[in-house]
Amino acid sequence: MTANRNPYTFQILSQGTWTLTAVRHGYTYTNSYNITTGYSGDITISNLPDGNTVTPINDVRVLLDCAELFDVNYTAISELLADSDSLATVINSENAVNYLARSTSFTKSEALVPTMTSNTTPSGVVSASTIYSSSYDAYKAFDGDNSTSWSSTEAVNAILSYEFGEAHNINKVTILPNYDMGASHIKNFSLEVSTDGSSWSEVYSGTATNTNTEQTFTASSSVSAKYVRLNIADNYASGNSTNIALCTVQFYTEQGFCDNSTAMTLIGANNYVADTLLADNTWRDAIVQSSYRESILNVKAPIMTSNTTPSGVASASSVLNNYYPYLALTDTPPSEGRSQWYPNVQASSTANQWWQYKFSTDVKIYGVYIYWGTSSSATGTWDIGYGTSTQTVSQNQKYTTLNDVETTDTFKITCKTASGSGYFGLLRVQFYGREDV
Repeated sequence: MTANRNPYTFQILSQGTWTLTAVRHGYTYTNSYNITTGYSGDITISNLPDGNTVTPINDVRVLLDCAELFDVNYTAISELLADSDSLATVINSENAVNYLARSTSFTKSEALVPTMTSNTTPSGVVSASTIYSSSYDAYKAFDGDNSTSWSSTEAVNAILSYEFGEAHNINKVTILPNYDMGASHIKNFSLEVSTDGSSWSEVYSGTATNTNTEQTFTASSSVSAKYVRLNIADNYASGNSTNIALCTVQFYTEQGFCDNSTAMTLIGANNYVADTLLADNTWRDAIVQSSYRESILNVKAPIMTSNTTPSGVASASSVLNNYYPYLALTDTPPSEGRSQWYPNVQASSTANQWWQYKFSTDVKIYGVYIYWGTSSSATGTWDIGYGTSTQTVSQNQKYTTLNDVETTDTFKITCKTASGSGYFGLLRVQFYGREDV
């Protein structure tokens, strides 16, 4: 007997106890029946895979079964994400969400390029049309450090490439421009792929925004390629009069839930789904680090106009001149103004200095964004304190996923270690959470 769904119809003519078994997608479902007379009719062998217990093999077909989408035969998560009706059915099925929360490969796209320490290590080959100097080598765009960058000598038609050891399905790129050393933000560019490094095909073309914030660009479909490159046509400088620089670049494969605006909006609107996924460390980190974090994490500190208005209280251990604590909670982008809090001590004496914000009510925070402001050669580490938990972060870390989640009203950032000259400061702080539901 074969069938695509239950119940199944068949006849049992012998009396006794019968164990009925069905296999679907590698899983065996059974029920026992005690037959006292001849029987013919519908018998349900099993309701559904149990999303709480079935082994999370990261198979989209099992996820669909958990949502009772037996006639949907997708094999890739990108197919489900393109089907808004089926996606909504999955999101609204608690059984499917329980499976989804335990299947962490569905969380976000896989980053393909490792953290590079040279143009050829640990793997692959990074190259560029030109480099400004050895301090701005091509691999600097892939070293995982937002304080370093690749910079070209040209202002137009600059190219940054990566060669994989084998072909990958590529469908997305993220970039973080750099405004240091006069290098202008990239403007028009294309994402191109190749199987041999000679013949190139364009899979995406677009325009980056004129900001020093991370930006994501996704092609309509994944393309298998061994070589991938950014072909940068021009920049935002007047007359393309300056060179181009990129702090970080990353290429991705297979779109995940946390890269899809429809999925994230549905998740954010469903408290059960959001809370279930956020309880898992991998999903929580994927959501905090995704560009759609605000679709789910919609509790934030307000834009402050003083230390106490419009709500909550911003405070600090000390204040340099008029660099008040609330200035770290204004809406001026860090690249457009230097509104920030500075402690009234030099960097080398900053240890144990702190900045704090107290919400007007208890909140549940899952992540925090901190934009550190430093002058001269100041370096250090900081502790984020919330509830009974403390977590150490470096000054290069911007979006931080909290390891523990507690309901509290107070968040405190304390300098743990500090060295160098000049001053430390906070240009921007923002919290990402949900109401305690």
